[in-house]
Amino acid sequence: AEQQGLQWPAGRQPALVAALRGLTSSEILRLLQLAIRRGSPLGEQSVEQLQAHRAQHIERHSPLRLITPGSAPERICGLENLRLWLEKRGRIFQQLEQARSCGVTPPRAMLIAGMPGCGKSTSARLAARLFGLPLLQLDSNILADSQAGQSLLAIRPLLQAMSPCILWIDLLERVSSSPESIRALLQLLGWLQQQPAGLFLLATTNDLARVPDELLQREQFDEMFFISLPNCRERRLILEHGLREAGHSLHALNTDELAELSQDFTSADLQAALREAITRTFLEDAPLSQPILAAAIRDTIPQRENLRELFIRCERASARFRLRQASLQTGPTLSELYLMAEDPNHIQRLQVARNSDIPQDLLDRLASDDHPQVRRAVLRNPRCPQTLLSQRINIRFGANDYDSMLLAQACCHRNTPVELVLSLFTCEQFHPDREALQMIAANSQHESLQKLILDWTPGRQLAARDCARLRFLLAGNPHISEGLQLRLATDANWSVRRRLAQHPGLFPSSVRQLAASKDMLVDYGLSRNPALRSPESLQLLEALDLYEFILVSQIQPSEPAALPRCNHGAACVCQHLQHLAPDEPLLLRPHPYSLQQLFSEPYLIVPLSSERLFRCPEPDCGLRFTYTRTLADPAEFNDNDTRLGYCPHVFRD
Repeated sequence: AEQQGLQWPAGRQPALVAALRGLTSSEILRLLQLAIRRGSPLGEQSVEQLQAHRAQHIERHSPLRLITPGSAPERICGLENLRLWLEKRGRIFQQLEQARSCGVTPPRAMLIAGMPGCGKSTSARLAARLFGLPLLQLDSNILADSQAGQSLLAIRPLLQAMSPCILWIDLLERVSSSPESIRALLQLLGWLQQQPAGLFLLATTNDLARVPDELLQREQFDEMFFISLPNCRERRLILEHGLREAGHSLHALNTDELAELSQDFTSADLQAALREAITRTFLEDAPLSQPILAAAIRDTIPQRENLRELFIRCERASARFRLRQASLQTGPTLSELYLMAEDPNHIQRLQVARNSDIPQDLLDRLASDDHPQVRRAVLRNPRCPQTLLSQRINIRFGANDYDSMLLAQACCHRNTPVELVLSLFTCEQFHPDREALQMIAANSQHESLQKLILDWTPGRQLAARDCARLRFLLAGNPHISEGLQLRLATDANWSVRRRLAQHPGLFPSSVRQLAASKDMLVDYGLSRNPALRSPESLQLLEALDLYEFILVSQIQPSEPAALPRCNHGAACVCQHLQHLAPDEPLLLRPHPYSLQQLFSEPYLIVPLSSERLFRCPEPDCGLRFTYTRTLADPAEFNDNDTRLGYCPHVFRD
């Protein structure tokens, strides 16, 4: 440059030398003469131009392609184990001379295997960025060529000239098509081991099962990673990053629900679903919303469905060679699930059947397992497909593999085809036993099937007591609808109504219907329902004359300030809260029942063992009453106790 009269900027020499590394002297001279003709100084813009010319020159004269890492670190989500390994080894390359002086051997090679579209290419660019080295990608078609040996031999001078650098061999499985390619690649690996530190080989493969075993020996690679399908947390991160990158707010979106919905999706599948959702918002002239995203995810067919055999081979091969997982795992990995599914110990297979991330093919296999607990766990798994459920429901009574409990489990699943179940119940040959019907009543997620259980009448199969038991279990079903709750709220059996009063998802209309029954046990159940603690629920209970019943039962004696207000019947509680033990709640309520009604159920009595003195807060009443002994039997009440029944303002349970 000085001989040609070019201005040599201070501090730019390292960058210019790095930009020209790998070029011949004649090519360097040609690029400098080109800069002279343009009359431009060797500044930052010239460095970028030299890098572009070098990339074109390498691609034109060799089977290698120079890749610019770009913004890979900002795009990668998850893969914590892989990223940590690359960050630590990157420090070695960034301080190569110091590492050599300390006797540190720089890494030579690594392998990244995984499903298509899971981030292997992004990881290669991330490695180049963290290592601070140029990335040279080998044309994968060379590996399947009969002249692979000559091609791999020809790139050695360029690699030496570019050193330190990263050689990226993608689609490593293509080497299996030619024995000559295997030998040539093994020779290249051996040559890299003999070179001075600075040459790093990064190999990636989509089909680990097709990679020859001799290439997967531990001495060939410093570390071997496997990138499986992204877990739920990683899918959420990918979705959130993609939405932010597209300029959309996450305020009104439930990304956890979208992550659950996108099970079995790769990173590429998630990005395709996001592009589809954003396209729909533009075409429909509507803001991006949860329903649009959910619909786009449902309409996207994941690659696992189209390449199922490839995915299964990869998982099994990664388990066979014990590859390290690229992501942090809180439970068994997919590779471990495949090994556990083949274990003769049925406990191991049972854990696989209960796993929420179990692949479809493992569910199909375990559905015909020898152990009944494993088969039942498959039908209980949230991912159990409709095909397996239909197969179980279609097994008729009298068949060799008929099982009434497995049939009931299949009927309770959310993916069950309801029409098929209803047709089964209307069949004359259907003979369900009592235990199966009880399981359906307690766990069914379909309203039509719940209604069928509610309308079940005593007959040849069930007695009246068994039908009441079905309604009792149905009243505790977490998936029961509002309409069925209203019907159960007027049931003739008090135990059914009380069970419904304790339901965690009780609707306000059902609360009103239950309170209208004026049943002490039902009111007591409503007062003990932990779901009725919100301000709206308390207002509803107050309007129904149930507020004071729950008001004091939730107060701790050490916190008298927790009493929201002191209204009729509650003043004496404020005066004597400090004398009450936490397990002795004082229940106050305006007079709705007589004393005889209250103590007609002995199990509602709370024994009292120490002296209490309470004054009724009504000015015109003035009644004082004392308990000085333990009350365990209603027959033991004396006149002083009975006087409490005539006080219309307050009572002690």
